Amino acid sequence: MSSLALPQRGLMTAGGFRPVTMPEKILCDQKLERDKAFAHIGSFLDGIELAYNDILVGKYIPEKIGRLLASEQTQQESRWQSKVGLVLKYGPTAKEDGFKYEVGDWVFYRASDGYEIGVVNENAPKPWTPSLILSPAHIIGKLSNPDLLW
Repeated sequence: MSSLALPQRGLMTAGGFRPVTMPEKILCDQKLERDKAFAHIGSFLDGIELAYNDILVGKYIPEKIGRLLASEQTQQESRWQSKVGLVLKYGPTAKEDGFKYEVGDWVFYRASDGYEIGVVNENAPKPWTPSLILSPAHIIGKLSNPDLLW
């Protein structure tokens, strides 16, 4: 079998084919993203009390996709299609109803689940954080890095 039958990464130049190595996907610094999210919301979480088993999740809207900056339109679209979020707070009976994660964990869910709200922070550059109120049954699982799912 010739090597032309196999897909190869490279560039065709005037001197011929030159193979190139593609960089691995660059994941975000999940600790930095978590710290930014909590800094953005600040102490406004103290004023929110959730009922029963409800879970407040801040949607993950990346500012970069790989090495590229995400446009405002892409970020706006991510607001509606986001499947990954950061657990911000949960109600008093959530643990009893099967919620096994902690505040600060990255979780994923169906984009259509939950009730969207905006957590206000008037002192931040963006005055509110898109968030969801979910039940424990809506949380599918936990992620080590929010960029692992799209």
